[in-house]
This record gives sequence, C-alpha cells and structure tokens, in this order.
Amino acid sequence: MNKKEIAGAIIEALGGKENITNYTHCVTRLRFNLGDEQRADLDRLENIREILGTTIQGGQYQIIMGTAVNDYYEETARLMAGSNSGEIEKSSKEKFSPMRLLDVLTSIIAPVIPAFCASGMLKCICLLLTTTGLLSGEEGIYTVLEFMSDAAFYFLPILIAMSSAKRFKVDQGLAICVAGALLYPSFVSLVNEGGALDIFGWSVPMYSYASSIFPALFGVLLLSYVYRFWDNIIRFDSVKLLLVPLLSLLITVPLTLLILAPLGNWGSVLLGDFFSWMIGVFGPFSGLIIGFLLPVMTLTGLHQSLSPIELVELTGAGYSIILPLEFFHNMAEAGAALGTAVSTKDKQLKAVAVQTGFTAFIGISEPALYSVMVKNRYSMLSAMIANGIGGFFGILFGVKCFAFVWPNIFSIPSFMGDGVSSLVTLILCAAATFAVGFILPVVFAKMGLGTKRSIPVQAPVSGTLIPLQSVNDEVFSRKMCGDGIAIQPDQNCINAPCDGSIMVAMKHAVGIQMKNGSELLIHVGLNTSGITDSRLLCQVTQGDVVKKGQTLITFDRSALKQEGFDTTCIIVNTKGSIEHSTKKQRIVEKDIVFYC
Repeated sequence: MNKKEIAGAIIEALGGKENITNYTHCVTRLRFNLGDEQRADLDRLENIREILGTTIQGGQYQIIMGTAVNDYYEETARLMAGSNSGEIEKSSKEKFSPMRLLDVLTSIIAPVIPAFCASGMLKCICLLLTTTGLLSGEEGIYTVLEFMSDAAFYFLPILIAMSSAKRFKVDQGLAICVAGALLYPSFVSLVNEGGALDIFGWSVPMYSYASSIFPALFGVLLLSYVYRFWDNIIRFDSVKLLLVPLLSLLITVPLTLLILAPLGNWGSVLLGDFFSWMIGVFGPFSGLIIGFLLPVMTLTGLHQSLSPIELVELTGAGYSIILPLEFFHNMAEAGAALGTAVSTKDKQLKAVAVQTGFTAFIGISEPALYSVMVKNRYSMLSAMIANGIGGFFGILFGVKCFAFVWPNIFSIPSFMGDGVSSLVTLILCAAATFAVGFILPVVFAKMGLGTKRSIPVQAPVSGTLIPLQSVNDEVFSRKMCGDGIAIQPDQNCINAPCDGSIMVAMKHAVGIQMKNGSELLIHVGLNTSGITDSRLLCQVTQGDVVKKGQTLITFDRSALKQEGFDTTCIIVNTKGSIEHSTKKQRIVEKDIVFYC
C-alpha cells in the first residue's frame, strides 16, 4: 500500500472520519482522539504492516509510524479534509539524463527479478541433475522442470509489458496484448519458417522476440501515449470504455511490429556486432572493456545482446570466448557482494549481501546487482574492476566455453573441450576475479569510501545511564524507532551530541541528521508532547546547522516531576545501527555513549 492508502486504512480502522474528533502528531506517532472508542478496531490497525505499534494513553490513540510520520500525517490531513489528492503532481517535466534513463529501466526490470531468480535456480537444478547423472533429461519430471525454468525467460516480453505498464501508467491488460502479439504462435511460426507478413503493403521485419526486453518496452511506451491521446479526445463515457482500448491497440500493435520491435532488436544486434569487431581488433583489452561494462549491461538488460554472438561462435568455431566473461561476471558479483557483507556495519545490508552473493556464485547476479551494487556505488565499481580483470586474462589465455549454458559453477564441465588445462585456466581466472571483487569493497571501506564513517555520539546531558529496554514506553524499549540509550538527567539542558543539521524541532524532541547520513532522535521525557508552556523550550529550528555541545532544549525537571512526568531522556539512531562504547552507569555530558 502507498501512504495514501495506509492513511485511509488507519482512518477506517478508527471508525471513519466522523469518529475522529481531533488528530495531531509528534516525532514518531499519529495521535487521534475519538468520539466513540468502541468503533475503533485495534486488530485491524495492527494488521497494517507499516504500523510499528499502537498504544492508548489518556483516551488518545497513538499510532507509531516512525520517522516517516510527517508523510502519513499529510496524507491523513488530506483525507480528513475530503481531498482525494494523494499525490502531488510535479509542475515541470523532469529533464532527461542518463541517470534518469537508468532509473526508468531499473524500475521496470526490478519487479521481474523474483521470476528471474526462480527460473535461474531451476536452471541450476536441471543442470546439476543432468551433470551428476541423477537424471538423463528424458524423464517427465525433467521436462516439467525445463518448462518452469524457461517460462520466465521465454515470456520475458509479457513480464516487461506488465512492469512497463505500471511505470508508464497505462492499462496492464492492454500492455500484455501488445507484448502477446510479439509472441503469438502464428507469428512465431512465420518467423521460424522464414515466412513473410505485410500490413497495408508495408513489410513486417520478421524477428523472434522471445526473451527480449526492448521490443515490449518500446511498444508499451507508445501505448501509453496513444491511450492518453484517445482518452482526451473521446469525451463520451458511454463509448470511451469500448473505443479507447480498441483504437489504442489498432494503432500500437502494427506500429510496434513495423517499427519499434525491430528497432529494439536491431539495437541489440548492432551492439553485438560492435563487440565482435572490438574483440577482433583489441584482443584481451576488449575483454577488459566488456568485462568492466558487463555489470552495467546486465543491470539494463543489454547483456542479452551477447547471446547472438555466443550462438554464432558456437555454431561456427564450436566454442565461445564471450560466455566465460559472463561466468567471470557472476564471480565478480559474488566477490563484491560478500566483500560488502564483510566490510559493512549495516546489519540489513550485510544479510542481503551474503544471500545475494551466494546466488551470484551459482549464476544469478541480478539480486546482487539491484540489492547491493545499485545502492552502493563502490560495491558496483569493485564488481566492474574485478570483471574487467577477469575478462582481460580470460581472453589473453584463451578460456573457451564449448556449450551454450547458464554460466555458473554447475556449468564448469562445459569448459573442458580443450582438456584439463582449459578447465584449470578457467578456475584460476575465476578465482582471481572473485578475489579482486571480494578485496576491493574491504579496501574501499578502510579508505572510508562507500560506507558510512562511524561518528562518536556524546551524552547530550549528564545523569544516570539506563538500558533502553527499561524505558517505560514500548516504542523505545522495543527499539521500534532504533537502537540507542536512555539517561535519567540531573541537568535542565539538552546539548547537541554531534555536529549535524536539524530535521525536526519540537518542544520535547529534536531530530539531527549526521554527516554520515545517520539520523538521531533526542526525546525529552515520556508523554511530554502535549506540553506547550515554558517547562519545555526548544532552542533551535528546523534547518539549523548545529555544532557539538550547542544547546538544543531547555526544560524544568522539577516542574515536570511534580506534574508526574517521567523525565527520562532518550537518544536513538533512527536510521542505521550503533556501537555502544560505554558501560558506565554514571555519565557526564560529552562522554561518548555510542558510535553510528
């Protein structure tokens, strides 16, 4: 669900708009007062995945949303005001740039990665079963496994059409029709038989579009414009449902078959021809260039253009010198992912990097690319450098593959056509590629590149250090907002624990963004968000740049205690992990309490 839908679900779970008498928010929570508390459905609230927790204090329903609470509050306010606008349209068009193009391609390809991963694993299983002799390849179960493993690749245009439709905001059913026309059995038969097809005298280029990306993508992009055109032209709702889809398909499918699909295919072929020329002219340096670029090519789907070259090599010379580069690429991705896992302090990234590093090792690099490399530029650079080195030595020593296989550790037997020496050369090159990919992220991390530098966080106030788990508020004690410490203060002043910029400034709480991207939340007292008088005073405003030791909040401890407030001060890292640095019970201001 998006934020608008989540806000709507919260309002409905609380009994609807008419049951909410007042609503506000603090640093991490949406706060609601209800007319009839019996109408609230707490079980329904707790089933909303994005909600971190719920509490009821003094008749007020508090819904913990974390640091994104402002976004949810804005959507709640729009819905409560009766506005249906859940999105803010941009007033100007976004400028074209290579990064913008990469973002579009990534957003389209990313949703189909689970299908790729499943199919890739099935291919590995099939190869392992036949390589070890457990199955001959003639059994019925093996045939079914092959169907399953090939489905996502053969029908890739359908998957791309669905994802592109979501990106370009056009009907998914129509998008599937466009891609389906490229894979229609009669058209495929004509292509295989060398037949001809024309549309009003215009000859249709006959290509196979199975396992392709760009033909379907271009077709859906055209569909989005054609559909919007007819949707704006036809004003009568009674015929719009019939005519707009009909006219959109009548224009889009022929133009896709005549122009856009061949254009996508020709682009891949031209790219393949270029690589063939480069290998012939530049020798091992071509391996260096192709290997260096292969991670980016895989990210955008352009690595599919290498398949025709590999097939030509195999049918002509009987071997391929490009397939080994794809094998080295998987080793480079595996090394870079595992090297990132070793060097990062981010627990979530570490877990993802280990998992995707293993999948790259067995031939599936996309999860590592999208989950680790895209988000960590120096991890991506490590994989590119490692694969460049592997490509250079692979072509220099003449590593060859003698079958069209999925390049992974289970396909190693396909590299033995020249005997054991060819296999040994492959293994040595692959090991070197993996090693370089593994070492570089560690080196970059030691240099402070690509990872967050640990910054010391000092105590914002003197007092008694208490475990966060002992705080009388589940939001903090269960670490819903992040890990940190709690202090029972003996001073009336909260000072900045580090340099940074103020993201949130309230009487009872301040949020600071650190130079390494970590975000600290400093919360004074429990249930103090309703205090509006001088017992709590914030000395900074949102956007201020503060220095370590600068006063952030002043408060009257005695007055708060007399009113029954718990004055415990909490400081947590809401974005990332921490390393505790002290076990002292008594701390003074400027003591380092943790690193983040």
